[in-house]
Amino acid sequence: MSTIESVIIADSNAPASGQADGADPSVPPSSSPVVFEQFVSDFRKYEMVLVSDILLYCLCNRLNVISQDRMIKATSDTKFKQEIATIEQCS
Repeated sequence: MSTIESVIIADSNAPASGQADGADPSVPPSSSPVVFEQFVSDFRKYEMVLVSDILLYCLCNRLNVISQDRMIKATSDTKFKQEIATIEQCS
């Protein structure tokens, strides 16, 4: 018998890969549902934080665009320019 054959025969009684102490991999440990529920709960919290951050970013970006549009319109208005010039003269 070769060395390779003896190793294969010696290891044939060992648990398969992924099986600790010969445990059946199709039967989950008793804490598995608890761990999964905690994962789902944590993921939902992360998802809500991410969504709120994205919404806040979009809102701030939209407000910035609105204020830029208003500033452009205001600075192109001749009446606004006259009022600013009057204020600057008084200062």
